[in-house]
Amino acid sequence: MRQITITPSIEALAEKYQKMLTGKLPIATFPMDITMNLPQRVEDKRVLFADDSYPVKEEYKVGEWHVVKNLRDRNKYVAFLRFLKERLENGLLIAHPTKIKDEIDDFTSLLSPEEMARKMKLGNRRNAVYKTFTEIVQEILGYNDIRKSVFPQFVKQLGFRTCVYCNSQFAVTDEDDRGYYQLDHWKPESVYPYLSVCFFNLQPSCASCNMHKRDDKREYHSIWNESKTESNELYRFTIPNASLARYIMTHHTDELAIHMDAVKNTTHLALLREKLHIDSLYDQFTDVAEEVVWKRMAFDQGYLKALSNSSALKMLRQSDVNRFILGTYDTPEDIHKRPLAKLTQDVAKQLGIIGII
Repeated sequence: MRQITITPSIEALAEKYQKMLTGKLPIATFPMDITMNLPQRVEDKRVLFADDSYPVKEEYKVGEWHVVKNLRDRNKYVAFLRFLKERLENGLLIAHPTKIKDEIDDFTSLLSPEEMARKMKLGNRRNAVYKTFTEIVQEILGYNDIRKSVFPQFVKQLGFRTCVYCNSQFAVTDEDDRGYYQLDHWKPESVYPYLSVCFFNLQPSCASCNMHKRDDKREYHSIWNESKTESNELYRFTIPNASLARYIMTHHTDELAIHMDAVKNTTHLALLREKLHIDSLYDQFTDVAEEVVWKRMAFDQGYLKALSNSSALKMLRQSDVNRFILGTYDTPEDIHKRPLAKLTQDVAKQLGIIGII
């Protein structure tokens, strides 16, 4: 819903993450010896794997499976892993979003997406394991362990408490660094497995958003903004004036409508509408917008100032008083701290509550 500017303190967290992982990822001890064999379909069994006596051509394709038995191509995969290991030791783990795009160009020049999808054999004939090269890369980077045991502490330190896509569900990390959310990849792990553990490629997501976008290879918004001058706002909510007028006349919640506009990239909003059903989701929160309308109708400027100066609230900071009145955080920088904070803030701005309090 809103991006976060990459500040020196965030850079420091990223460097801490890099220091924790350097030399400790499974790739550090992964044997660089890959062999590839041809799978074939026999007697209604899903897949059987031929041994090296099978007739050799430079490349086979059987259904969805690929195989390369050419030594030159085999060496390409080994070279890719060596390049990945070198890049991990030299900044890939904390590459910024613009740098990530450069890294993709470098990796793609070594292996195409089709080559990444080829099926491979690991180990000797008796103990062979067969995986796509994409699956191999995912495993040797240890993403599953990082997702469970490493990254949640950084989600907590970054201040994320909601899904970065919908802002409607909590994404919290407890005191034992257990994360109650899923981690999503800005650049999809299924396409770019070598980016699966990169600090600025990981984004906390609710299960619903992650499930709906999981198989989509298109690019959604990144939570990170590298510009010091460009706005961090991605989307904005409003109540259409006609809808608001009908509600004031009838006081029927069904008359309220919530509209969402893109501030930056209309393509990203189109994806949220198509895959995450963001409009239908926010149609369920008209009661939240209604409560903001009530506050605007009930609280005039004099009342709000008197409330701020009341003896009962004297011990609170002004930002706390504002949070008490709004029922959520009042600054754009804090929308990731509570679900629906973006909706509440935007409607409060539209109706003039923020600016009075």
